[in-house]
Amino acid sequence: MRTLSIIIYCLLTVAASLLFLLQGSRRPRFIRFYRKMAEKEWARKGFILILAASAIAWNFACFVSYGNSPWLLPGLALSLSLLSYRLTHAVLWRLAGIRRILLSAFCAFLLLVVLHVSLGFPPELISLYMTVALIIEAGCLYPSRDAIWAFEDWQAGTRAMPGDGEIYKLYFQNEE
Repeated sequence: MRTLSIIIYCLLTVAASLLFLLQGSRRPRFIRFYRKMAEKEWARKGFILILAASAIAWNFACFVSYGNSPWLLPGLALSLSLLSYRLTHAVLWRLAGIRRILLSAFCAFLLLVVLHVSLGFPPELISLYMTVALIIEAGCLYPSRDAIWAFEDWQAGTRAMPGDGEIYKLYFQNEE
């Protein structure tokens, strides 16, 4: 079990650090990802399920490392709340609208974690911190409401299908 928790720690830490580097890429694979996320509700549901599974796996790894601790409960409660599609969709949709601010918020959040560790507060709260960090990063990859609405209008037949450049512009409208 200890080995599994170390693997989870390593995989999620590396994945979380790479997500900010890849966010906003214009490569064809990412454009297809942006298109699927904006166009298909099942893609958004799958994305949210992967987010919830990652957060729960992180909390499981923390449980294996720290044992029973009341300080693990906030992170676990937040992770389990991610299983609700309606709630998580609403939160990520709002975060996608302030995508420009999210990088600053993530950096400030990391500063808070460093301050927490340096002051000697309970290390078990890392489960909560990583869950919040995963939510912030997921907000950076979630489609904006204009991107989703554009595809809903296309499916209703009231507009032409958005092209790749328009998808990118709608997805990251606050970035440019």
